[in-house]
Amino acid sequence: MKLFHIVVYGCSRRGIDAARIKEYFLRNELTETESPAEADYIVLVTCGLTEFETLRVQESVKELKQHKGELLVYGCLPAMDPKALDGIFNGKILFTKDIENIDKLFSLPVKMADIPDANFALTHFDDLLTFNRDGEEVFPEELKSAGIPGFIREIKWKTKWRFNRLKFKIKSLFEKKYIENIPDGIGFDNSNFSIRIATGCAGNCAFCVIRKAIGKLNSKPLDVIKEEAKRAVSEERFRINLVSSDTGAYGIEIGSSFPEMIRSILAVDPRLKIAFIQDVNPLWICRYIDEISELVKTKRIESILSPIQSGSPRVLKLMRRYHDVEEMIRSFGQLKKAWPRLKLRTQVIVGFPTETDEEFEQTLDMINRCRFDEIDIFEYYEVKGSEAENIFPKVPPEVIKKRMERIKSEVQIPYRAVGSSRFRKFFRWYTKYD
Repeated sequence: MKLFHIVVYGCSRRGIDAARIKEYFLRNELTETESPAEADYIVLVTCGLTEFETLRVQESVKELKQHKGELLVYGCLPAMDPKALDGIFNGKILFTKDIENIDKLFSLPVKMADIPDANFALTHFDDLLTFNRDGEEVFPEELKSAGIPGFIREIKWKTKWRFNRLKFKIKSLFEKKYIENIPDGIGFDNSNFSIRIATGCAGNCAFCVIRKAIGKLNSKPLDVIKEEAKRAVSEERFRINLVSSDTGAYGIEIGSSFPEMIRSILAVDPRLKIAFIQDVNPLWICRYIDEISELVKTKRIESILSPIQSGSPRVLKLMRRYHDVEEMIRSFGQLKKAWPRLKLRTQVIVGFPTETDEEFEQTLDMINRCRFDEIDIFEYYEVKGSEAENIFPKVPPEVIKKRMERIKSEVQIPYRAVGSSRFRKFFRWYTKYD
């Protein structure tokens, strides 16, 4: 009996990849183990978004490669920063966009192409409970091994899970639910049914190299998306996350569109609601504003993440982002008018190369005018191989730090602030709720 172990770093999209990889191994009759020391195969799902994430992955590789199992490093980091693993690891590597090439690395009968996309994100081994195709909650097959040892193991883990579940339910009666570090926040909630509507990205942002890892936009066919929505209904799970790196671009290469995709999902069942729409570039908000507003009026879209990144048209042009600031402000306002209870979350980058004090003020002004409900504040981090590496002059670190402190003190909405390890020993989310 072969054992496998999966370690996950990074975003919800990589967590969905990890869940699919887990299903791939289970379908091939491997058994999951909570201990990497026991595993015959170890998969490390990586992220390269920040310097901290890179360091964390590097330390994890050093630790995991000491075990007997064969290590596969999967995900974004190897493509975003090919030198990150130099001198650390020379084993099997698989880029995010090439997930189906896992068949070339493991000679297993069931192929990755035969494994449907996952509808939840795997975060760690303690995600013991899942749903079967009939909507019933079931324990993983690896807990059902034969004999007395297998029976004892199953009882042990079921008892542990039920105790933790009861503890969580009691705790939840007295606490608000935290979503991405904010109570009742806007973001990816893994208890919802998730539909990944596309892979890849249609953009080419100057500060980002993730497209090297995830590839060009590849929209999932509408009929497949509708089948996943029907699966959610069959499991009586009526709140859906729409997951993608460039959600608003959906369908541009297959003759469809972002609004058509949303209408198709909502048409499956009147009880369905879209709890969270991830990463909609403001370009698509503005392009489809009238259609999106009509969908928002149905009160079946609860929240949207749309990263503005800056309030300066000049800086946005340098970033290769949509730069009609007044049109963005008008469009976000129209969405709020369509349904005032719609929650909008955005993201900004502080200290992009050449950003002046006046342009930083424009960002503050835009945040206030757009009536966002939450904001992610990113301290500019120089990504290796990005176009922004060659944009000068750079904003001095001490200026970035001052701007970060100022924006945190002046925004009057809940925020998440991400700092670079250049200034702090440890990466940290700074969160203000009120």
